[in-house]
Order: sequence, then structure tokens, then C-alpha cells
Amino acid sequence: MSLDKHLFELKFAAKQLEKSAQRCEKQEKVEKDKLAASIKKGNREVAQVHAENAIRKKNEALNYIRMAARIDAVAARVQTAATQKRVTASMQGVVKAMESAMKSMNLEKVQSLMDRFERDFENLDVHTATMERTMDGTTVLNAPKSQVDALIQEAADKAGIELNAELPSSIPTAAPSLPASSQSVAENDELTQRLAALRNMQMRILVGVKRVVDYAVKVRVKPDKTGVVTENVQHSMNPFDEIALEEAVKLKEKNVAKEVVVFSMGPAKSQEVLRTSLAKGADKAIHVEIGDKDAFEPIHVAQVIKKLVEKEKFDVVFCGKQAIDDDAAQTAPLVAGLLDWPQALYASKVEDGGSGFLKVTREIDGGLDTVKVKLPAVISADLRLNEPRYATLPNIMKAKKKPLEKVTPKDLGVDLTPQTKILEVTEPPVRQAGGFVEDVPALINKLKELGFVKAK
Repeated sequence: MSLDKHLFELKFAAKQLEKSAQRCEKQEKVEKDKLAASIKKGNREVAQVHAENAIRKKNEALNYIRMAARIDAVAARVQTAATQKRVTASMQGVVKAMESAMKSMNLEKVQSLMDRFERDFENLDVHTATMERTMDGTTVLNAPKSQVDALIQEAADKAGIELNAELPSSIPTAAPSLPASSQSVAENDELTQRLAALRNMQMRILVGVKRVVDYAVKVRVKPDKTGVVTENVQHSMNPFDEIALEEAVKLKEKNVAKEVVVFSMGPAKSQEVLRTSLAKGADKAIHVEIGDKDAFEPIHVAQVIKKLVEKEKFDVVFCGKQAIDDDAAQTAPLVAGLLDWPQALYASKVEDGGSGFLKVTREIDGGLDTVKVKLPAVISADLRLNEPRYATLPNIMKAKKKPLEKVTPKDLGVDLTPQTKILEVTEPPVRQAGGFVEDVPALINKLKELGFVKAK
């Protein structure tokens, strides 16, 4: 039997139960009317019978409603499974079409395919939310012990009759207890309070990421030797910044950090690396936007970070040890100097060092150096700190809904006036081809000819 047929039968059964509940409610009303008439006549025994019948019908109606809600919950699960099945089928078609579109580099077709796939995921989210709401509604309602007496008293009050003696209890019922949903809410509130207290003790991390020419691209120097060619060249996130981001996300996953915010300084296309960062686990992004032709230096980036830290109150600044486009390795120490914070550069391992500290292992020329850094602090990531994760397709979709704030250096009070000037950029000298020699004496003679070995 197909999922759609199962879904139809479940929904039909839920409707039938709802109709049965409505019939019980009508019968309950009839019994209450008879109860009122018996009280007016002073016939207490008959009144008690009608009260018991009214309560039975009320309980039957509640049971029917409860069962209908449970069936609705199961139907919602089946609906989600059917939707997931359709999404999987749609994914297969999208992947095949995506391969064709990527081969032809048809960007409009790629965008159309991604929009189609995202709509399928949004529909799945709606069905999942419906299922959760239905499950939340399936709560058990318990009648109190004195339900019969209370119902008789209510009918007597409406009729204006005073009862001199209490009627005996009718249907044995369980002791009143807190509904399961109320218990769950109370437990959740307590857990939420504990988690909130824990979060208040956690730190906020700012991670700087830079958009650079992809490391796999062969860099070409401009004909005028003023820089390298960046137009129509593949760009990506600076690899060392990617490692820094991964470490920050890991600290958040270990409940050492509360929030990871990424920022990038550059033209509008820098939002690509910010969205990638959000897909890899960052919570929020800040884009410090400049023009396509505007240039900036490490000191400008450090000044921007200083302003962001003062505004957002971050506890740790993470960044890569250097960017692969200029290999300056200046940003982290400049930030530490401007903020007057301790720094741990070239980190190969970062651990929780206890209250207000991080334990950082650094790679140095003589081996490893382990330091305990008091927060707030600046940390730069080395190559062996970790292996960055890949951004999955669902997380890429979710990243589109995460906040991305745009500011300019002027908004932060940072002047981008250049403090250095590039005189010339040249290609490295072409390496000459090597040669072969037959034996050691021939090698020595060749070295003498080239002037590397002096003849005796």
C-alpha cells in the first residue's frame, strides 16, 4: 500500500473519531438537562444517575478527541515521510540537471534549480512543523474526583436549588495529577533556565575571514606590474581563516563558546565567503563593504576589528596566521596591540583552560610551546590546528536565513588611507632545466665550470 493511501485512511479515521466525539458531547448535554430536571423534582438518586451518565459521555468525547489527535500526529509523520520521498526524487533530478548546468556554466539555470530545490525543503519544514504542533496537542486530560458532585452542584445552582447534603461519589477516578504537558513545560522551563545560566558564562568569538584567489589557481602578474590579475579568477576563503573558523565552531559545539560571528572586509563578492562561513556553523556575519577598486592593508583590518570588538563586546578574536595573497601575517599581532590583549600566535591546538582562560599549543622553531592565555585574547590559527569541515547542502540552505549585517569603514570611523606603496610585482625567476652527469668526477668538473667549486 502506498504512503498516500495510508495517509488518506489515517485522516479518514481521525475525522470519524471527531464525529463520534461530537455525538458524545450532544449526549452529555442531554444528560445534563435531565440532571437539572431531576434536581428540580428533588429526586437525588435519579440526579446522580444522570450526572454519572453525563460524565461518562464527557470522558468518551475526550478519549475520542485524544485518539483523533494521536492519529493526526501519525498522519503528519506519514505526510513528512511522503514529502521526504518526493524531495529525494526531486534531488536526484536536480543533481542530474545541476551537472549539466555546471558543465555549460549556465548560471541562470543553476539558480533556477537551486530555487526549486529550496522550495521542496521549505515544504518539508512546513510539514514537520505541523507534525510537531499536532504531537504537542496530544495531552491527557484527567477528571477530578469530585466531578460528579461538582456537576450536580452546578446544575443545582443554575436551577436556584440549595443542596443540604452532599451526594456520594459516583465513578471512581484516579487522583488528580498534573497533566503531562504541564510537567513537560515545567521541566523544560527549568532546563532552559540552567542552559541560560550556562550560556551567560560562555564567550563570544569574532572570526576574521578573507576572500582571496583560490590556492589552486596559478597566479599571473599584471602587465604593468602593479599587482596580480584578479578579474575572472576563482576566489575562495583564505585557508588559514577557514581553519580558524573551524576551531571557533568546535569551541561552540563543546559549549565553551556561546556565539561565533564572522566578518569579512572587501567588495560585495566577499559575501560569498561569509555565507560559506554561516553554512559551516557561524551564527552571524558582518560584511565591512568597500568598493571593487578600494585597497586596504592589515592595519586597516586591525582597526576595523578593534571597532567591532568595542561595539559587540567579543571575548576572543580568531584569524588565520596569514593570508595567502600577501603573506603579511600582521593582522593578529596588530589587533592584540590595538586592544592591549594577550596573543597566542601560530596555534596548533586550543583547549578550554578553565575559568577565563584558554590553553594554546603553539608551533615554534624548536618544537611546541604551550601557553595559558587570559581572556580576552587574540589567537591565530596554524595549518595543523584542525581539518575544516565541508558545508553540506541543507546547511547552505539554512545559511541564507542567518543574519548578515552590512557596514562600511566610514560607519566604524576607520580611514583607509594607504600607509604603504607597492613599487613593483614581478614573477619569480624561471628555473632552468637540470642536467645529467655520468659519474662523480663529471659532476665535479661541471661544478667547476659553473664556478661553484674552485679548482685547485
